[in-house]
Amino acid sequence: MSLPGTFFMRWRVRLGYPMAVVVLWFSRPTPRSILLGGLVGVLGLCLRSYAAGYLHKQEALTVGGPYAYTRNPLYLGSATMALGAAVATLSWVSASLLLLYFALFYFTVMRREEKELRLRHGAAFREYARAVPLFFPRLRPWKLPAGSSEAFSFAQYKKNHEWRAALGFLLLLGVLVLLAMFAKPPHANFRLRAGNQTASFRLSAGGRYRYRASAIRAEDARLRKPGLRREGVELRPSSFALDAV
Repeated sequence: MSLPGTFFMRWRVRLGYPMAVVVLWFSRPTPRSILLGGLVGVLGLCLRSYAAGYLHKQEALTVGGPYAYTRNPLYLGSATMALGAAVATLSWVSASLLLLYFALFYFTVMRREEKELRLRHGAAFREYARAVPLFFPRLRPWKLPAGSSEAFSFAQYKKNHEWRAALGFLLLLGVLVLLAMFAKPPHANFRLRAGNQTASFRLSAGGRYRYRASAIRAEDARLRKPGLRREGVELRPSSFALDAV
């Protein structure tokens, strides 16, 4: 095994824990982003579970089920889960870190495992590799060799400990839910100008694109929604301007 392949194989899980901390630190989840990301992640989790029920590690060359579409359905499922987590965090920094981590580590691991399978299974793997893509699936399943019959096995699913992936993803979503519930929303101070009059107030985030006005302060008038009124005169968007302070 090459030195880079050994490093990525040994450290992909160990480095995943500090990576998760950094991803959570930069995340800005909302209930909607968590829901959408969770749905995407569940698709990846289902694919991993389906593949784990076919996979016989170190025992035989697995070519049935999802392996008839792609040689790495487990990693395809992991990529989908990473995409779901990226959506759930609602942060470009977190999303970039997640996708970069997956691309860097797992592409190297897939190539290393491919070399091992080629050495272990010889001509059978070469025929399989010519017909089935490494990662992105083909549209139709590869026709299994004569005499080959594979079926999903729940016992094999448990043997491959796939429940750990489900537990880890649910834990991540749980932490994001807590962050969305208890994290202090960002805010900014603004000054409103309408003609010769000014008023200072604060905008606090109520969602990704929604904001609500609070703690409005003015010298001799109250500004409120809908619209912004002063002395009975409604201030339309064209009649006032906001300055960040």
